[in-house]
Amino acid sequence: MGRASLLTVLGFIVIFGTLRNNLDKTAESSSLNSSVFTESILAHHVTNIAVNYIMSIHSETGISNESYSDNSFLDGSYTASIESVGYDSILDYDTLSITVIGIFEDESDTTRVQFVSKSLLVPKITASIAIESDCTVFDFDGNPQIRGIDTNMDGTTGDGPDLAGLTLSNDADSARFEIIASSNPTWVQGNPVVEVSNDTPLIDLSDLVEYYAGLADLSYFGGSFNGVSWGTQENPVIVYSNGNTTFGGSSVGYGVLAINGSLTMTGNPTWYGLIIASGGESLVIDASVGNPTIYGALHIGATVTKLELKGTADIFYSSEAINMVRTALISGGKDKRIITEKIWYE
Repeated sequence: MGRASLLTVLGFIVIFGTLRNNLDKTAESSSLNSSVFTESILAHHVTNIAVNYIMSIHSETGISNESYSDNSFLDGSYTASIESVGYDSILDYDTLSITVIGIFEDESDTTRVQFVSKSLLVPKITASIAIESDCTVFDFDGNPQIRGIDTNMDGTTGDGPDLAGLTLSNDADSARFEIIASSNPTWVQGNPVVEVSNDTPLIDLSDLVEYYAGLADLSYFGGSFNGVSWGTQENPVIVYSNGNTTFGGSSVGYGVLAINGSLTMTGNPTWYGLIIASGGESLVIDASVGNPTIYGALHIGATVTKLELKGTADIFYSSEAINMVRTALISGGKDKRIITEKIWYE
């Protein structure tokens, strides 16, 4: 082989060697890029699944302002935090923010999401007394007070917005009640005094009572309760009564009183929080002797046909008492919430 031929062959060997080396490097780089791309996608997948998992925890418990982590989640890991951005007392919903960092192998992904949630267990509070069904009879006697003006549990003026004194389910009931209220302007106070509520509740009042039956700290088959003490301001309770119920004497209660039946209050009992009465035919607060008092809100419905207040009964809307209930439900992991809107941002 001549010198020229040898140089030509060696040149081709160098060229092919360089090409092969470059191809090997390209394949290796392509494989590496493919691996990074796959890990990045899987890290994003871990993050989004973790976001939905944290939201489901919030829906079941109402818990916010909490941190979470899992080092073995879908073959990856995550750290997360959920915090309340703000509670809107007018629209009655919470806005929350979740931040999740998901990791798969060597890649990480961060996702943030804001969402709006509403409690299923605390109905939207529209007044000191909300009647969610037709009320055929109003029977007032004496000097009762129904106040939608926010009042603290110690009787001082609260910081929250004032609500209606009474909300009703239809215009006919409202017109009849306004005639009664106009002749006794001190009986009902609020902003406005009386209004018709057209809001569709997230959960029917009778279903809500049954829901509380499953969460109750104390359960009874109706009856008369005089001189009882249920809960404290620091430790409110859920009381369920399956039947017509009388809350009387010097009884005191803190929390939620859920009744599948009619409610009668007589004597000097005081309730702080939320009372829900559904399924009965009347609400009677008889203060002919004594001074029954409610701080919080009263919701009645189902087959209610009569609202009767006598003497000096006092029903005060209290944002402080309602917030006491909300806080207790969430801290006890008993709240159930519905997510009404999600606002994603990466």
